[in-house]
Amino acid sequence: MVTQEPALAQQTTWDGRRWRAALLGGTARLEQHREAVNDLNVFPVPDGDTGTNMLLTMQAALAGIDPAADEAGAIGKQAARGALMGARGNSGVILSQIIAGMARALEGHQESDAQTVARALTEAAEAAYGAVAQPVEGTMLTVAREVGRAAEQAAEESDDVVTTLRHATTAAAEAVRKTRYQLQVLTEAGVVDAGGEGYRLILEGMLLAETDGIEVSPGEVATPVMPAVGAMAGGTTGDGDAEGEGWGYCTQFLVTGRDLDMDGIRRKIESLADWSVVVGDSEIIRVHGHTEDPGQMLSAMVGNGRLADIHIEDMDLQVLEREARQAQGPAEPEVADETAPPVPLATVAVAAGEGLGAVLRSLGVSEIVRGGQTMNPSTEELLAACTAANASQVLILPNNKNVILAAEQVAQLVPDDVGVTIVPTKTVVQGIAAQLAFNGEDSPDENAAAMTEAAEAVCTIELTYAVRDSTSGNLAVREGEAIALVDDLLVAHGADQIAALRGALDTLETDDYEVVSVYPGADAEPDITDALVAQLEEWLPLAEIEVTSGGQPHYHYFIGLE
Repeated sequence: MVTQEPALAQQTTWDGRRWRAALLGGTARLEQHREAVNDLNVFPVPDGDTGTNMLLTMQAALAGIDPAADEAGAIGKQAARGALMGARGNSGVILSQIIAGMARALEGHQESDAQTVARALTEAAEAAYGAVAQPVEGTMLTVAREVGRAAEQAAEESDDVVTTLRHATTAAAEAVRKTRYQLQVLTEAGVVDAGGEGYRLILEGMLLAETDGIEVSPGEVATPVMPAVGAMAGGTTGDGDAEGEGWGYCTQFLVTGRDLDMDGIRRKIESLADWSVVVGDSEIIRVHGHTEDPGQMLSAMVGNGRLADIHIEDMDLQVLEREARQAQGPAEPEVADETAPPVPLATVAVAAGEGLGAVLRSLGVSEIVRGGQTMNPSTEELLAACTAANASQVLILPNNKNVILAAEQVAQLVPDDVGVTIVPTKTVVQGIAAQLAFNGEDSPDENAAAMTEAAEAVCTIELTYAVRDSTSGNLAVREGEAIALVDDLLVAHGADQIAALRGALDTLETDDYEVVSVYPGADAEPDITDALVAQLEEWLPLAEIEVTSGGQPHYHYFIGLE
């Protein structure tokens, strides 16, 4: 809370420059205390780093702002878009909606007075509540509501923007303090709500940016005491909230398209998930849900638009692992090692999907760079993976034709004592075949030659759905049809994936193939997978068929023929 109020000239309006500075201040303050917010989490689940997730969301909001923008309304809209695109975890999604609510209040304003700032904080709370299907009090939502109320009251009594923000920040600190006693799980753990504390820090940073260094005492952040796993129930806006006995899968993704039906999508997700947050607009919607069947949730959304940025984590497994660690007692502190032990030769591979990443790692790949179709990694990300591999020589498997060029730039950026060789794999199926040919005793050039030859001996079929009408050669494809690509070339389409696969096989000399590897993606349905494998067994009776979960987004199936 604010401990002193030196005499300052009244600031009756905020232009775009001041809003940008305020967002920068809020981000900086959160970054200073990110780990303290992370330590408030009481749930042992993968998306449990509230401080980190909120910081990433704020950074994405800042990155979305055009440096040339100077109107408050434009900056608010750009920040909201950036925050939605970069939101991570429950807290990040809710924070993105807080920013979106602010943006709606600022729309059309070149400058904003105290009343507009108050309305922005009020609409921020309304947007946050609207994002959660079953709001829980004593969380970040409660803090946002109290902030809005205090801001509205202050704006009625003063035209000073700083006074309005100061009252809002003071209200946030008090609301955060009370969360410890509003939720049993927080009371038992002896902590306040992590998401609420993160929002308080953001407001505090916004105030500091405006008042140029007024001393602000930290809010009440208790040292967390982890409760037994059995006590972990109820809801918070930290990134580990869940309800009920089971945890299921934390499933997050984006739906993009035109004229998206927000209400319809939200109702559908609510019917499929035990807990959910659905936010966005008519062109992009972020979904975050906890469910026992992530495939069902993803499949239900396929007809609504294009799915992207898919993340699925097994929360039940994380709970079991946490229980095992607790049973062993406290472990000796470990010193983090940012890189692997030094080796003479290592491989780095690009892959989207936990299953594909696991396959590549099991074959000896040192570092996996998340990426592939629709999310090509940058040169910087590839360089970081090569550095983490800590090898004198690194082989990169791009596994996508659109990643090869970025990979080639890495060789120009590594230190002089590190060599980088590109194995020009164009699909992840080729990458798996190439890695099978890897021999740590051979030279980089020998490996590159053998791995390239192995990759070229594999035929890749990719099955997905057309997102728009298109004509390729003599193929006229309609939006929504199943399509098949062979080695990145569109060769067949049909009413369903099995029909498209049949068309693709008709373009190949299938008698030569001995091994067929099937990698179902995140959108694949088990019954369709079973039917597809049964057809392959009938069509290719002499081939050995292997099925391994790929988990890749967008493409329902990757199929390798060797």
